[in-house]
Amino acid sequence: GLLEFSNSGGGMVKRLHQGRASESAVLAAELALDGFGGPPAVLEGRFGFLNTFCRDADVSRLTADLGSVWCTLTTTLKCYACHSTAHVAVTAALEIKAAHGITGDDIESIRVAGSEKLVSHHAITDPQDLAMAQYSAPFSVALAFYRDPRDPQVFCDASLSNPAIRALCRRVSLELYADGPWDNKLASRVTVRLKNGREIVQDAQYFPGMPQQPLSTGQLWNKFELLTTSYAPGRARQIFDCMGSWKRSKMSANWSWGCPSARYVSRDAPERRCRRENSTNAAWAGMLCTERDFEGGSSQSVCAQRFMKFSL
Repeated sequence: GLLEFSNSGGGMVKRLHQGRASESAVLAAELALDGFGGPPAVLEGRFGFLNTFCRDADVSRLTADLGSVWCTLTTTLKCYACHSTAHVAVTAALEIKAAHGITGDDIESIRVAGSEKLVSHHAITDPQDLAMAQYSAPFSVALAFYRDPRDPQVFCDASLSNPAIRALCRRVSLELYADGPWDNKLASRVTVRLKNGREIVQDAQYFPGMPQQPLSTGQLWNKFELLTTSYAPGRARQIFDCMGSWKRSKMSANWSWGCPSARYVSRDAPERRCRRENSTNAAWAGMLCTERDFEGGSSQSVCAQRFMKFSL
């Protein structure tokens, strides 16, 4: 999607970007499995995707390593409700806070070394709205020293207006990580200068949820549970367990409960009718998403479920 929200605000649109893509991918796979057809040359055809949106496309890349390389194995699940470029820095901040027992009140200034994109796009020290705050690396790092960023509820208007968090945010500077690993653009170095003059440096390359540091089933459940607080007791766990097995034979029965709106796709498969919205929005938006928007204490709603992909 477009990045103008990072310049002039109005970032609610960013909450739909990748979540909608994830929703569409799951829906497309299930439609195809049900026999729903489309143009056979939709990608490479004269009026297909490549000729419409790309120039000099290499069609061979569509099938390169097909059946041997699985891109889903390199999928990253975000663990904080902020932009992915700040995740390693936030992880380093949490490590410093835990190891040295400090809080934001002990800090004089912070330097974060990272990628060129981190410096050019995310050096926002005075965010004007919540979406811009989530897009801001200084705000996200400052927040980590006062709150637990693993809880999406802390990315809220109360934190945005908190004087201490905003003051520390203004004292966070970004710089290029000149001697960082060349093959990892997310790697960061966080240097904290305390008010007593002491300096603490923490280098980090990964954050929980990256392929190099995958989340355990327990960590996934903790994440999912935080994203489904509006659900009745036990219901979130039922969805999570069903997604964990993801057996087609069970989906027909299990997804019939609680489906907010059915999409009638196949007349000869009535048992499959009432599960499209729920499986796409609840399961995938919950499992793949990392952030919720809390404005006035309530989450925003997308596609008939109370889940969003913020992927800022």
